Amino acid sequence: MHQEALNKLKLLTVSNRLFELSERYVRERLSHSVPLVVRLVEEYKKILNQILNNKILFILQYFVLQMKKIKILLNYQN
Repeated sequence: MHQEALNKLKLLTVSNRLFELSERYVRERLSHSVPLVVRLVEEYKKILNQILNNKILFILQYFVLQMKKIKILLNYQN
């Protein structure tokens, strides 16, 4: 009975140590991963903003061109 309790205690000690090591490993990996993900999100955000700005600029240019065409047509009709 005494030996069985000692074996369970050893098993529990090893299990706790493995848990601590795995927890430390995960924490260490996350400490490297999170800044990388933050940097990637910032880069994607920057790129998406550039794309959006380019689309808005294109739409405005198209609108101005259409307005010029309408003005020319109106002037031609008069």
